[in-house]
Amino acid sequence: MTRAHWWANGIAACALATAGCGLFGTSSSGSREFVAISYGGPTQVPHRRFLADPFEAAHGSVKVTLVASESEDVVAQIKAARGGSPYDVIPLGEPRQIMAIEEGWVERTPPDTLPNLDAVHPYFREACRGHGVPETYSLLGLAYNPARVPRPAAWTDLWKPEFRGHVGLTTPASNLGFAFVVLTAKLFGGSETDVEPAWPQIHKLEPFVVASNPTALAQLFERNEVAVAPLWSNDAAVLASRGLNVRFVQPAPGALILVSCLDVIRATAHPELARDYINRAVSREYQAQAVQAPWFFGPTNRQVDIPAEAGDYLPASFDDFSKLMRLDWDAGTRVRGAVSARFNREFRR
Repeated sequence: MTRAHWWANGIAACALATAGCGLFGTSSSGSREFVAISYGGPTQVPHRRFLADPFEAAHGSVKVTLVASESEDVVAQIKAARGGSPYDVIPLGEPRQIMAIEEGWVERTPPDTLPNLDAVHPYFREACRGHGVPETYSLLGLAYNPARVPRPAAWTDLWKPEFRGHVGLTTPASNLGFAFVVLTAKLFGGSETDVEPAWPQIHKLEPFVVASNPTALAQLFERNEVAVAPLWSNDAAVLASRGLNVRFVQPAPGALILVSCLDVIRATAHPELARDYINRAVSREYQAQAVQAPWFFGPTNRQVDIPAEAGDYLPASFDDFSKLMRLDWDAGTRVRGAVSARFNREFRR
């Protein structure tokens, strides 16, 4: 049984108590299992096809298991494990990256073990704060169904009558949901630490549907339960590629950029393998594939060009990053717990 299956089946007690439960050794076939947290749904394909598969081919006896997760459950398992982590690497958006560094469970990987980092734009390296690698970035904009609602030109268009009853949101337990609350606060006179102006405005959006994470929110578009929602650019692109009538707009005053860092978990049983894995994630070879349709994962490697067909979902070049919005995540993460608690109290019924 793989390490991932232990957790999936709820047999966590053994792993939490000791590392001597057979979770971190070789399998009966002699191969070593490497467990990487990944994205959910179709957005996991680049990790599998262009990262994990070549990694297995290079290392021979290593089998990579990808575990899709966008929840704090995985983080709780990592923090609670004694003697070794059930996972080896994890992607973290900037807000959760800051918290993970403060909590001390991600590795400050030595730069000399990451030669591909030299080709990464400094703009992105700063976002990971000396831990892991900036694997990709996504834009937070508005996805909408043009058959049901008009094209929103600005973030504040969400509050217009024609969108009422068609809106979908995610909880602040996800970076998507937390970013939208902070963004709403800033649109209406607040800040990253003063989110009070957001709450009456979010109430004005009611009735809306709340999803637990971006993958679940994307599924609401598939089921026609929502017609407009804040969504990551790559999730919107995948929906469009599957034939859904979904478009993506970068609303005024700008789309919000969020960098995703890929980190080595400090308690990994395979630190050298983990460092090689994240180094490959910022290689030209991997990112030149991940930036293609239908995923359009933003490249952080300066040697990778953005394809023309990604124009609706990504900036045309590094020169266009000045048009994007960035939040002060160091300040914002200090209120995230309170934001999540209040959102759940007022809107998750």
